[in-house]
Amino acid sequence: MDAQKTDTPDKGRTILPLIVLFAVLWTIVVAASLAWNTHKAEEEVMNLARKEALAMYNKDMGFRLWGTRHGGVYVPISDHTPPSPYLAHIPERDIETPSGKKLTLMNPAYMVRQLMDNYNELYGTRGHITGLVLLRPENAPDTWESKTLKSFIEDGVKEVSELTEIDGEPFLRLMRPMIMTKGCEKCHGHLGFREGDIRGGVSVAIPMKSYLQHQAAQNQVLYATHGSVWLIGLFLIGFGGRKIHTGLQETLNAEQEVRKLNHDLEQRVAERTKELKEKEERLRMTVENAADGIIVIDETGIIDTFNESAQHIFGYTPDEVIGADIAMLMPDNEGKKHDGYVSNLLKTGRSTVLGVGREVTAKRKNGDLFPLHLAVSQTHMEDRILFSAICRDLTHEKKIAQELLQAKKEAEQANHAKSEFLSSMSHELRTPLNSIIGFSQLLNLGNNEPLSAGQSDKVKQIHNAGQHLLSLINDILDLSRIETQGFSLSLEPIDVKKAIQDCLTLITPQAQKRKIRICDNITSKDLPLAFADFVRFKQVLMNLLSNALKYNVKGGQITLSAEINGPYIKLSVADTGAGIAQSQLDQVFLPFNRLGHENGDIEGTGIGLSITKKLIETMNGQITVESVLNQGSTFSIEIPVCISVEDSENGIQVLPILPAGSWRILYIDDNESNCSLLNDTFSHYDMVEFISAHTGEEGINLAYEELPDIILMDLNLPGMDGFSSLHVLKNDDVTCDIPVIALSANRAKNQRQLALQAGFQSYIAKPFDIDDLLTTIATILSRQIRP
Repeated sequence: MDAQKTDTPDKGRTILPLIVLFAVLWTIVVAASLAWNTHKAEEEVMNLARKEALAMYNKDMGFRLWGTRHGGVYVPISDHTPPSPYLAHIPERDIETPSGKKLTLMNPAYMVRQLMDNYNELYGTRGHITGLVLLRPENAPDTWESKTLKSFIEDGVKEVSELTEIDGEPFLRLMRPMIMTKGCEKCHGHLGFREGDIRGGVSVAIPMKSYLQHQAAQNQVLYATHGSVWLIGLFLIGFGGRKIHTGLQETLNAEQEVRKLNHDLEQRVAERTKELKEKEERLRMTVENAADGIIVIDETGIIDTFNESAQHIFGYTPDEVIGADIAMLMPDNEGKKHDGYVSNLLKTGRSTVLGVGREVTAKRKNGDLFPLHLAVSQTHMEDRILFSAICRDLTHEKKIAQELLQAKKEAEQANHAKSEFLSSMSHELRTPLNSIIGFSQLLNLGNNEPLSAGQSDKVKQIHNAGQHLLSLINDILDLSRIETQGFSLSLEPIDVKKAIQDCLTLITPQAQKRKIRICDNITSKDLPLAFADFVRFKQVLMNLLSNALKYNVKGGQITLSAEINGPYIKLSVADTGAGIAQSQLDQVFLPFNRLGHENGDIEGTGIGLSITKKLIETMNGQITVESVLNQGSTFSIEIPVCISVEDSENGIQVLPILPAGSWRILYIDDNESNCSLLNDTFSHYDMVEFISAHTGEEGINLAYEELPDIILMDLNLPGMDGFSSLHVLKNDDVTCDIPVIALSANRAKNQRQLALQAGFQSYIAKPFDIDDLLTTIATILSRQIRP
């Protein structure tokens, strides 16, 4: 038995090398991922620069070819364009027009050289025509060009590109040989060149500074991302290892149990390692397949271009598709739609698909159908019309979306479990706290057996500690309820001044004890009603006033002020305390972050401001802070005001407030009376533009053209019903993110559930209550501006 006890710690310590090993393995995995990603980023930058260089080269060669075909051009003689001494052997190098204007011949090389100089001045790109046999000394090759020209002649190389420095700046240089063709003998034949000879080369140099800066920015993001993942992994490994180590120390009472626990540990490690490898492989495949496919067709639908990414997406080789009809890449119904789009465009010049990304169904070589993101643009080339399509396979993205949805559900379940745990712990802690606080109060009363001064002081400390712990428990429970939406709000018109007066009644005695003056500039003002929860609004005010009191200096001042800020009432609470450094202002509303506690013995949980921020935002408001060190802080809240409407029968009515901003609301209903009702309702809101449609088809077109912020849709529409219309909207990239509220006179129990499952944001039964409808709209719109 003694030998077993002695051996147990040694076995426990064997866990430490495993923790170190996993940390090393994790570090290697993260480092490998970082190296691979930075390498891919560098490749991408170089490919982009090379494409720019090729575009510049092709432009120069196209211009040169044009000049060659025309035998050069005559231009007026000037200081910038003097006669070329190297064309003196041409009899008609210089001519004079009948009007007396003197012209000189510019051969293609002269033209391209001048064009290159202009591009260098404008954009920093450089170009150079050079060769080993020259007429013009200025065309002499530099060291890099000489080496490249020799590789053209001696090794038959067709192109050379390389990252080098010119005048101390990074450039991507690209060079291709110039071959003698018909039309070149006029200017270069006397140098001994014949058709087909390599007589030199054309080089272009693209400035790489901006590319390298972009690459550096990408690398910084990669370093930060991988560093965060690495640290999280190390924390998880260390935390898990410590738990295993502790478990072994407590439970290893026999050799058989030790072997069992070691076996379980090895199995978990193997599973975790496998998961990491699988995730790394999925990540690698996602990055490799991120490049978009490019397909170009003519106006008849014949495929002209089919790039490598498109080959990977559809499974065809270029030989199989170029010259074929684009319909081979679509299901039959999509092919007919495409023909209709093209026909309508050629007839009317208008199209709803050009320049807009959308999701379509495509067909692979093996016949499989898959979702594809497609963006089409139109190009005119002489007498031809070409359509370029950029496409991306959405199969993987759809799968990822499902995984994210599952992860969200799991997170919500975990959050609910946390709230249940906090509620249970609150009950368990409150019971002994009741005894601690109660008996400490009884001891201080102690009329029969008075306590000594020292005993009384200690009992007060016990009582204060109990009260502080009770406050902490209450704050944590409040924060948990807010985060999990475990509480309800009663939004209604409230009197702001009444709420402030109630709070001042509670806070003034405490301020007087510390000789802090409260300057009230609010209750004397004429303020409109606000739209909020009265109890929660007072909780927000009390939190701000309590903080202003706690963090103030003795004999200081608290100033309350108010102003109307558009559709909001802005209330400010300013103190004369120590203030907060600018670098710490972004931490003020973080939970358990007690900024300023180091300046004195100030009690608090560090949760109050976090609760305040979440409460005010839940009521469609916002909170801000301004502070100056050694001068004080000012916390300001903005809460929506109510809109008052005159009614001849009911006097003044109050409508719910909509969030600040400009909103466009689309209502789709075939009932004219309902449209008129909502039009009159929204006429009271200056920030709302109300539009309506009477059919699903008309509503979809309006949604596509007007892009409303929210859609109200009747489910029982003529023709295309509400469910079918929603399906069309959600499957179009332009309208898929617009929230839609379902309206229906069908009060069947499952109607609401069917609507929410279909993708409607909310469901309201007819006849609807205007206040309920407006409150629902306000809640949904507020999510778009304050997530």
